[in-house]
Amino acid sequence: MKMWEGGGRLIGTWGGSRSVSSRFSWVSARPLRLRKGWLAEIRGLPEESNFVSLYGVDYWPKLIEGLKLVVLRGEASAEQRRQSLLDFFTFEASLIDKKMDAEKFARNTVELLEEAERAEYDGDLYAFKVRK
Repeated sequence: MKMWEGGGRLIGTWGGSRSVSSRFSWVSARPLRLRKGWLAEIRGLPEESNFVSLYGVDYWPKLIEGLKLVVLRGEASAEQRRQSLLDFFTFEASLIDKKMDAEKFARNTVELLEEAERAEYDGDLYAFKVRK
């Protein structure tokens, strides 16, 4: 079987060829899906249409760049996570409203998020109370 330059295999079909992607291609999208789920949770966005109403119709290509900045809990030190959240919320402010004071918005959002996380903490490093 021949390999295609893009990494997939070429499968012979009658008179042509077809490219097949790796069966594990979904693994590379997992970190972005986790971050999108995190954002949906903290923003209270239960459906995809809510993202559209907040960020606009073509939000996903723009939002991907910001979500790549986010470090989730347990992935790095607290200082690195806080800085990544400040960077993300500054980026998010520019998506929501260009005239907004992005740095002030980011600081306020991170402080609210940290307060909420402290309130949910019940003593175990990885165990947090379930929100009701």
